[in-house]
Amino acid sequence: MTRKKLASLLLFAHLFAIAVANFAPMGTRTTHALYRLVAPYVHVTGLGQNWSMYQRPKPFDARIEVVSVHGDGCREHPLGTADGMPLRRLYFLENLFAGRPTHQQPFADAVLRRVEAQSPDGDAPRMVQISCEIRDTPPPGSAASIASQQYKPYHTFTLRGTPQPGDLP
Repeated sequence: MTRKKLASLLLFAHLFAIAVANFAPMGTRTTHALYRLVAPYVHVTGLGQNWSMYQRPKPFDARIEVVSVHGDGCREHPLGTADGMPLRRLYFLENLFAGRPTHQQPFADAVLRRVEAQSPDGDAPRMVQISCEIRDTPPPGSAASIASQQYKPYHTFTLRGTPQPGDLP
């Protein structure tokens, strides 16, 4: 009987910590006080996830390009073009632009350095850049065509150098 009560108590405490961790951003005094109580448990167990999967999808389509420009002006897409990039890699790169770009700079620098390190010996690129362009998507059921909309620059991360005329399209 004592084991059942202990198991029930632990299960309740675990679910309570999950609920408090996800409702704390709502900003009431009570939830903040409760969050301070459960925060150590949430961080130790890795329960600090958010429930963003239930949010409405972003109303835009993103295109990500990774470009390296060499000293002779030769441009290449070391990770593939936006249309032909493997989806797993594309998902990884999209996370660069998921939050505030200023918070993602260290992550972007690491990706850009990795791209630079994969260059052939003695042919280090003069500039390596990851850029994201977006276009609005029409609401579901709309007669508007996404193909008629143009991509607009969203944010760019550059490892070194500045783009010269003709480097990027």
